[in-house]
Amino acid sequence: MLCRGKALLSRIDPVTQAERIAEAQDVKPLTLYLVPRPLFGYGLAAFLQKLPQSSRILALETDEALFEWTRRNIEHTLFAGGRFSLMFAPSPGMFLLGAGNLFLWRDFRRVELFANSGAWQYDAPAFDALLDAAQTELAQGWSNAMTLTRLGRLFARNAFHNLPLLAHCPSADRLNFGADSTLVAGAGPSLEEAARELSSTGRYRGERWRIVAVDTALPALFAWGIKPDLVVALESQHWNAGDFTGLYGQNIPLAMDFSALPLTARVFAGAPYLFWTEWTPLRFFDRLNAAGLLPLPLPALGSVGLSAYALACRLTTGRVAAAGLDFAFTADLYHCRASPSHRRLLRENSRFHSMYPLASVYREGSFSLAGRPDETIMLLKDSSWRSDPSLARYRTLFAGLRGRNLETTGFLSKTKRRSSPAEPDWNAFAGAEQERLEKLLDILAASGNLSSLDSLLDECDYLWAHFPECAGKNGWRPPISNTGFLKRVRAEIEPFLRILRNAPPLIVNKW
Repeated sequence: MLCRGKALLSRIDPVTQAERIAEAQDVKPLTLYLVPRPLFGYGLAAFLQKLPQSSRILALETDEALFEWTRRNIEHTLFAGGRFSLMFAPSPGMFLLGAGNLFLWRDFRRVELFANSGAWQYDAPAFDALLDAAQTELAQGWSNAMTLTRLGRLFARNAFHNLPLLAHCPSADRLNFGADSTLVAGAGPSLEEAARELSSTGRYRGERWRIVAVDTALPALFAWGIKPDLVVALESQHWNAGDFTGLYGQNIPLAMDFSALPLTARVFAGAPYLFWTEWTPLRFFDRLNAAGLLPLPLPALGSVGLSAYALACRLTTGRVAAAGLDFAFTADLYHCRASPSHRRLLRENSRFHSMYPLASVYREGSFSLAGRPDETIMLLKDSSWRSDPSLARYRTLFAGLRGRNLETTGFLSKTKRRSSPAEPDWNAFAGAEQERLEKLLDILAASGNLSSLDSLLDECDYLWAHFPECAGKNGWRPPISNTGFLKRVRAEIEPFLRILRNAPPLIVNKW
């Protein structure tokens, strides 16, 4: 078989050769095997037969003509059983999009390449890129699942505490900067250069810019005499509460996430603007959306800096620049001077405790950014800049975020637009949610109707979405025959009921 004048298969018994390759290949459970350029699929039936049930095969082709040929000529018995798929993957992006419709990445623990012939080597760089994309996506999926396991319960409880805000606070899409140029201020070391220019001239790059600041950058900006036009808060834990020290009651517009620490809403004068990030798909969000209560949605990016940048792109039709969104650090600074973390280093500095955490800077896995291709707007070419795998992922996300029009990606269109929801709408929603939880509690206490248990568990998915076996599986849960699962769900109900029954109304300054 020839393609572009090159033989894709051996002329000497390719079937037997492929079967020998399959026989010699070690197989592992919970593994996604990528088969590049499968052609006839020689040897794949034998390989599929020896695979554990928890593993599967995804055959890939990057050439459209070869894909159509393969689709017609491959052994069609391979598709029986649902553990074999064939995909046209001209780019990593198209590959990941298609793979997401076939399976959940969290169903696997590893991705490996299995070549049933040498035909793929003519396009080796393209297939290598697909393998790298798969391994990165798998790692990110497990990272997201672990984050959800650790923080999912807190996200959900914060959202319940913040439910009253939906009745009073405007959605963040009520903000509008028009065509004004907007500077997103993160708390990275490079913020200092922009802050010096702004504090000395009142302008940035010779022009007046709107400033959207992350909460961590707020103390540093005030130290330079700069008052931002908007502060963005995302953190669900208490760590960022110190960012607002000395600023209680300030008249600064605040945009906060629906699952952020409830205390955040009380800091500044006036009601905050709300947005929400879908930390995991929940029917709870679907009900809020159906009631017209959800505020502006933003992609779940995992970083307040990235969320602030995404929000800024939504608020202005003008230019959007960034300062302090480094996702990198130097030997002496993780954040800019006058930020809370830098002040803590100064406070703790002593003869026995250095303010330079060199053990962290040069820990295993960290690397220098000098000489690396620039991934973002920041030109971090100095050898003193360093990063690590986690920050590198954020830098890659930032590179993909820049220049995107979020309004046309389809993400925003999934949520109903609301102006200012009336309080009775919220009261009806909260009452229905409380009734749903009480019914579920009655059933689990062996005094309710078991026929509705399945549906109630699905509707109250925020109770169990963070369980280790459920996190990242898009709504999958154990069956109701699993008594251990039901006992854990029952233990989750009472805190949510207490929030709905007994929590006082959330008071925001000057409401």
